[in-house]
Amino acid sequence: MVEYNVIRDLSNSLKELLMDRLHKYFPDEFNDDTAITFDSPADIDSNSITGTAKLSIFLYNIVENSHFRNNGPIPDGANKFIRSPLTLDLFYLFIPYAPKRETEMMILEKIMLIFYDHAVLKGEVLNNQLLKSGNEEIRVNSHSFSFEEVNKLWERFLNKPFKLSVSYQFTPIKIASEREEMINRVAERVINIHPMED
Repeated sequence: MVEYNVIRDLSNSLKELLMDRLHKYFPDEFNDDTAITFDSPADIDSNSITGTAKLSIFLYNIVENSHFRNNGPIPDGANKFIRSPLTLDLFYLFIPYAPKRETEMMILEKIMLIFYDHAVLKGEVLNNQLLKSGNEEIRVNSHSFSFEEVNKLWERFLNKPFKLSVSYQFTPIKIASEREEMINRVAERVINIHPMED
């Protein structure tokens, strides 16, 4: 069985997409792979950002998508079914860090524009492993926080200053089930008997 790491592959696809687009707008800030990180805000020292900008792509919540939970099994050959995939919604926080707050606002604006223009991730935007694992299309939904929710979120990052950020939901994320079920198909032969005419 081929092993896929779907959550990691989505995160890497988002990193590649944003790196490619942000480099065009901010060539000095986003010029190497270290400019975008998956670190939590709790792990980033904003005071150390003195030269170029940094973007945190922080996966902060994973939820099973209940709408897909009761999908039926998938036929695999004549006598085998595979359970429908585990389907998830992933929630990411995008947090820019830069020496100037003006730069952070500009980065956020471009991130929102990128996801506005890519409301459905598909094709070359997704890496090959995602496509092979059955994730041909992933929807991007803006996920808004209330003021109270924003405060509660940042309270979890102890001793870290509040940073402007945007949140997006990515759905559906499919992870193939490893459970297979064998069945014995019942073959029926229908015989029609017609009376002979005299």
